[in-house]
Amino acid sequence: AVAAGMTMLRLPVFTWTALASCLLVIFSFPSLVVAFGLLLAERRGARVLDPIAYQHLFWFYGHPAVYVMFFPFVGLVAEAASVFSGRRFFGYRVFVLALLAFTALSMSAWAHHMFTTGSVPNRLFALTSTALVVPAGIEYFDTIATLWKGAVRFLSEKMKEVPEKAREALEDLVSPVECSDCEGRRLQLLT
Repeated sequence: AVAAGMTMLRLPVFTWTALASCLLVIFSFPSLVVAFGLLLAERRGARVLDPIAYQHLFWFYGHPAVYVMFFPFVGLVAEAASVFSGRRFFGYRVFVLALLAFTALSMSAWAHHMFTTGSVPNRLFALTSTALVVPAGIEYFDTIATLWKGAVRFLSEKMKEVPEKAREALEDLVSPVECSDCEGRRLQLLT
């Protein structure tokens, strides 16, 4: 066997986040295909789709699509926290359950985009908007707890530049007017 002893609950955290992204793609993207098909039928003269129904179909796809892009980043940060702190990932099983719960709940969270249409009851809006906080909080807590009392280290000299580069990027984004000559300033610093 290539990976003797490897079970589902020994997979890296990043693998779980990639799996969660795949599940979201499998279950949410078909609604976009249906929406586009109905939209095409509308453009050919059929009256099959009212605007509110189209919005429901779009947001049933659109809300989980955000997490399709976000979950791999969560996995990457979690793996980096584990590697750079020199510790096993804290609360691995709880993290995996929270990730799967977040994945399932994100499929129902399209309702908070429909609040102003009046087609979704306020209770459903409130439930879908706040229910995601619990699994998200567990994920963040586990990642921070992994770093807690760990021997956080940067393995190369280049890694020490990451906070400085992040600060520069933030500075460039926040103050584009003040930073009209940012590129010139960087070139000056490099020479």
